[in-house]
Amino acid sequence: MVKMRGLTEKEKLALYGFVCYPGATDREIAHTLHLKHSTVTAIRRRLWERKYFRYVYIPMMNMLGHELLGISYGLFDTGTPDKVLSAFFENAKQYCPKLFMQCRNHEGWLMMYNAANYTEAKKYIDYVEEFIGRHSVGPLYKNTHILFPYAVSELIKFFDFSEIVSTGKVIKNQKNSMDIDKMFPQSAREVLSKKELAVLSGLVRFPEEPLSKIAEHVDVSRQCVSNTEKDLKKRKILKIVSIPNLYMLNYRYIMALHLQFKPHTQMSDRERIANIILNSLRSIFFVSGTFEAVVLAPMESYETCHNIRRTLVSLCDSHDMLRANPSFLLFPTEKLGCLENLDFSKCIGSGK
Repeated sequence: MVKMRGLTEKEKLALYGFVCYPGATDREIAHTLHLKHSTVTAIRRRLWERKYFRYVYIPMMNMLGHELLGISYGLFDTGTPDKVLSAFFENAKQYCPKLFMQCRNHEGWLMMYNAANYTEAKKYIDYVEEFIGRHSVGPLYKNTHILFPYAVSELIKFFDFSEIVSTGKVIKNQKNSMDIDKMFPQSAREVLSKKELAVLSGLVRFPEEPLSKIAEHVDVSRQCVSNTEKDLKKRKILKIVSIPNLYMLNYRYIMALHLQFKPHTQMSDRERIANIILNSLRSIFFVSGTFEAVVLAPMESYETCHNIRRTLVSLCDSHDMLRANPSFLLFPTEKLGCLENLDFSKCIGSGK
């Protein structure tokens, strides 16, 4: 059970509701968690003002004509100037406009992006290698670039934060409650009208504004925004996610884990590793391809990260499953907060 600093039991319970059921009304959350409606409303306002959580809309890019999810990571050379590191990340946004997440420290970095096809992904990969080589900020050609085709990859978790705010009391109350959707939909491509695309863009760019304000941004009626939002959710093109402030919940690191399986590894062994990861980590992101997998999980301490790493390495070595040692990167959450850079607006564009 995570220790939530400065929260009462009712606030912890309500925060769980906000994170697990981001699209639910205060009345629905109150009914599910056996709290008063007025209590939930007051707690939502209070925790919002204290920046315990925020909302984002996530478009399902595989249903909007994008074929690839890209994940790149690498190490920096010791002593690289801060201004060079800042330039690396700022320029990345220009060369890869569909970049939606960055994690970094003075030792390493990780980025996630969408790509319509391999050519688009290759432009970004070439930028990374060219910048690092030209500025000598890290080992040349030692960076890792992973491309997960949406059609043949399994996105087991796509920024699902429900487990990291769970409490024993909530788990007991969770029975017969609203479903928590953790799966990334694998569906055919959807074609959106110009108006639907405009509303989708407005929701993604301004997730925390009232529907009336979003309607003004995209020049449609409020009713149009409301109806389109419901339709996009029903068609599983759009999902809303509540992101808690990891640092304020006493998670000190985000651990990035990359596993590379040998071709002969049995599917049953890969599934076993996946289940161990799901059962031992409060993961928020988990994608698995044919021969590799990437996991993101908040950690309360460095010691916890070290123990998880040792367990996984020992298990994989005993079954001769990996073609290389698992890669681990740790990113302090103090500056990440509510993952402010988890931004899908550039993936959609203005919608105009």
